[in-house]
Amino acid sequence: MKKTIFGLALISCSSQLFAQTEIDVLRYAYLSPGGTARGMSLGSAMGSVGADITSASVNPAGIGLYRRSELTFTPSLYFRKTTSDYNGGPKMDDNYTQFNFNNIGLVLSSASWGRNYEKTKWKAINFAIGLNRQADYHQTYQYAGNNYKNSISDVWVNEINAQGKYLVNYDGSTLKNLVSPAAYMAFQNYLIDPRAQDSTVFTNVPVHNQNPVSATGIQQSKISTTTGAYREMVISVGANYDEKLLLGATLGIPTIRYTQDFTFSEDDLDRSNTNNAFGYNDYRSTLSTRGTGVNLKLGAIFIPTDIVRIGLAVHTPTWFGMQDTYQEEMKTNSENNPGNGGQSINYMASDPGLYNYNMSTPWRGIVSGTILLGEFGFLTGDYEYVDYSATRYRFQSADRAYQNDVNNAIKNTYKAASNFRIGAEGRYEMFALRLGTGIYGNPYKQYSDNTRIDITGGLGFRTKDFIADFAVVNSIYNQPDQPYVLPDATVPTANIRNRNLNFMLTIGFRF
Repeated sequence: MKKTIFGLALISCSSQLFAQTEIDVLRYAYLSPGGTARGMSLGSAMGSVGADITSASVNPAGIGLYRRSELTFTPSLYFRKTTSDYNGGPKMDDNYTQFNFNNIGLVLSSASWGRNYEKTKWKAINFAIGLNRQADYHQTYQYAGNNYKNSISDVWVNEINAQGKYLVNYDGSTLKNLVSPAAYMAFQNYLIDPRAQDSTVFTNVPVHNQNPVSATGIQQSKISTTTGAYREMVISVGANYDEKLLLGATLGIPTIRYTQDFTFSEDDLDRSNTNNAFGYNDYRSTLSTRGTGVNLKLGAIFIPTDIVRIGLAVHTPTWFGMQDTYQEEMKTNSENNPGNGGQSINYMASDPGLYNYNMSTPWRGIVSGTILLGEFGFLTGDYEYVDYSATRYRFQSADRAYQNDVNNAIKNTYKAASNFRIGAEGRYEMFALRLGTGIYGNPYKQYSDNTRIDITGGLGFRTKDFIADFAVVNSIYNQPDQPYVLPDATVPTANIRNRNLNFMLTIGFRF
């Protein structure tokens, strides 16, 4: 496995940069359409079905199929279970429950009726505005395992050694301006000390002394909690030309709200040995990311016969303005390290940080088809192509070298993927039964077990003026988590298995 893959944002080229790595971009590019319970129960295969506010986020031409105005809102109840294991350690389970709103939308239809319908080729020009939830970031997980080969402190050793020529006099204030906050705290907490024979070269205390990493080993553990969501405001127009061609456009204004709080700990497995100057180290990181972007979605639906619809849609990249706020802290037990004046416990917190930057996500292309079964329902499917390696960062001018490094890492880490969504609806009078599935291709070049599968279903009840739809979405996927990266060493990777259940109820009114 390529060593740069899956590393957390624990190091950087300057003390300002924090979480902008190749790992973070996938969080904002790996999306699935969100919207009403009807759309979700069909596996989100809404590229050619139409007459649903979910269409605004997939193929806005579907807005042109509305014949009446409509108001919908969709509360949901979300359950996530994670099972994690790390380097032969025990399996650990965590659960998270969240109530939220998956969608709210308003469609205003100006469809022609009667003589006006017969006179004009443009049967309807409809407008829509809504808010669809495209990704949910609520998650908790933890894992633990033993490591006999390396430590996270090796990362900070390497970072400081790269600046060693400045450190002949161990000038802490100089070091603070040259390395990441974590590396500086490791130095100040006596987790890292200079070698006596060479004041310009640093080593982590466990390696320098009795080396418990290779001799008796360390236990590594992580506890992580994330919250937030990716929501998109959609402003759409859809037109119906002679019931043969539907055209649509959506101005998308997505917002990102993401918070992460994790603690990565290392403990000496031989706690009875108090002469190796290492008892434990707890490194905690908190991050809050806020972003607002803009994109454009263009679509068309062709209706060659009464039973066939063919959809095409293109989504431009989303251009984001992002802001990270962050802080780190470290608590270290260096036992009876003589260089620490006999003090064993050291605690330090970094200054709060703030960083502004830009990001763009990939283009998307969607081809869709629907076969109508008259009053009995329909079958539908979408194919989506997205090249995750085309995601890009743009940093401040002083950090352009790091920008190029991260963008190259993105190209080397990710690849293009194909996503498939299929759905079926059966109808009987006012009732409907729906089933669907979504298969989201693996975005990684080197990691083969990251395909996500959604299994969906739901029920519907519709009258002339009222809508009630229920859906359940069961998502299953694996998530790799490598706690740190070392260029010439193998670092274990945790495997986090996710199973998400999302229950949704859409209430709608037609007028």
